[in-house]
Amino acid sequence: MTDVVSGGAQPASRRTRALLVAATLLAVVVVGADRWWADIERDRLAGAVSAGEQVVGDAESSLVNLRGYLAPSAERLDLPAAERTRAYGPVGRDAERWLPRVQRQLDQVRAVDVLPWHADLAGAQDAYAARLEEVLGLLTAVARAPGESAGEPGQAAASRDTAREALRAAGLDLPD
Repeated sequence: MTDVVSGGAQPASRRTRALLVAATLLAVVVVGADRWWADIERDRLAGAVSAGEQVVGDAESSLVNLRGYLAPSAERLDLPAAERTRAYGPVGRDAERWLPRVQRQLDQVRAVDVLPWHADLAGAQDAYAARLEEVLGLLTAVARAPGESAGEPGQAAASRDTAREALRAAGLDLPD
């Protein structure tokens, strides 16, 4: 009778071990797949951030150079305020030209799918989207009032610093 009892316990023990091995293997596969997907998300976000910074930098250079070119004639003291504003008209049109480009970059950043539990990547994505939104606001202000010192995209320093910190926390870097 002892043999029967001890013989009956062994298959349950084997079954338990097999289930534990299968569960362990499944956990390893799930964790590995999650890390693999996080790397894909990180690469996609890095590409979107790099493209966004390229557009922001190009917009800033364009506006600064154009404003510098127009400044000597537009800032003459003998010009009435209305003439000065009109003289900076090309700056406003240039800012309008950059608005859809920056919006496209913002849409690309938002289009990166990030799983909810990848909080560092989601935070980086949100912070960089906020940076592009601030740049859009500055460009809109310049487009509406090109003669005023409304700012350039490069003056979005606070959102740039916030985005830089969030990107670093996610293992990414904000290109200079």
